[in-house]
Amino acid sequence: MEKGLKQLQLIRTYARNNPDFLSARGKLQRSLTNYANIHYLLVVWDHWFWIDPQDAIAIINFDALLPALRKSTNLQSLVTELLNYDWLPVEGQDFKVGSVNTVVNGAVFEACSFFPR
Repeated sequence: MEKGLKQLQLIRTYARNNPDFLSARGKLQRSLTNYANIHYLLVVWDHWFWIDPQDAIAIINFDALLPALRKSTNLQSLVTELLNYDWLPVEGQDFKVGSVNTVVNGAVFEACSFFPR
């Protein structure tokens, strides 16, 4: 995750310093300076830690992205919707956190666990 975020920061810096890079290669129709919104998204699978979206960099989960991509016809609205983070599970609604005790050789270990609702 940290490596991916550092790579996104490098990509963002390069793109800001060279806004015509993608248009010169025929990958975009216009310079990056002509777009209203530019987002740099790290798409992750499975477990991930949280960072607050900042300076156009954000993390989204693949399991949230894929269904949204299938039903969306507008990339900007898709990204805006995903960055609302309404797809994240809510404690008490989608899952609960409980304590689990395990005894091993007479010692009691207590751990927090997540349980689906």
